[in-house]
Amino acid sequence: FHPVTEIFGIAGKIESVTKSEITLAIVSPDEYKPTDNPKMESRTAVITDKTEIIMIDYSQMLPDGTFVKVPLKIRNLSKGMNVSISAAENIRNSQRFNATQILVVKGQ
Repeated sequence: FHPVTEIFGIAGKIESVTKSEITLAIVSPDEYKPTDNPKMESRTAVITDKTEIIMIDYSQMLPDGTFVKVPLKIRNLSKGMNVSISAAENIRNSQRFNATQILVVKGQ
């Protein structure tokens, strides 16, 4: 195993939400070997007017085999939710970054 040098997305549990930022608890990118007690870090995603926030509902399949996607607002997010966040730039060493997409998964 080797540590990754580029990261364009993270997944974690929301620690806090404001009108323009989400702070997540994530497994440290330095934890590249499987462990029962991974080192955790906090990262802050900044919500811009271009950030897309969506929920994919895996409990509702459409006739074409895809799943229902529901647009959300930051007010729909809350502490304790698990989310995946994407960025346009390498965020490997960034504590704070602009989010391009926030994905919430439902029904899994």
